Amino acid sequence: MGSVNKQTDAYLRAIKPGNPQKIGFGGRLYMHVSPTGSPATGGMSWRMNYLFDGKDKTLSLGKYPAIGIRDARQRRDEAKEQLAKGIDPSAEKKLAKVERYTFEAAGERWYEHHAAETVPTTHKKSRMYLDCCAACKNDPPERVMCT
Repeated sequence: MGSVNKQTDAYLRAIKPGNPQKIGFGGRLYMHVSPTGSPATGGMSWRMNYLFDGKDKTLSLGKYPAIGIRDARQRRDEAKEQLAKGIDPSAEKKLAKVERYTFEAAGERWYEHHAAETVPTTHKKSRMYLDCCAACKNDPPERVMCT
């Protein structure tokens, strides 16, 4: 791994595809460059190695250049805070992703997207059904009656 102080945005933009490499940025944060990687092709991603429950793990923090050096360091620090609290950052990231795709979340996104396109009575009924689904999501199907 290279020197921690010499990596700048200009340095990263100048990386050419070739052998896969890891460029260290300190604090177990590194840039993973795939064999076809360059900033233009999206083959460069921020990663962080960490230890959780005695196992070595790697957390992906985002692709470069969408995530810059400062943001990558901030994400690394947030992951370290989770580790200090006994939380596995990879598991937390997966859980957040799953929660984004619940039926309730999808219904809310649909409701917001179509709010301007529906007449008020349809809009009101849609809200009522979404609220009903949210209120009884843990009930068995035979007990659910939305009218």
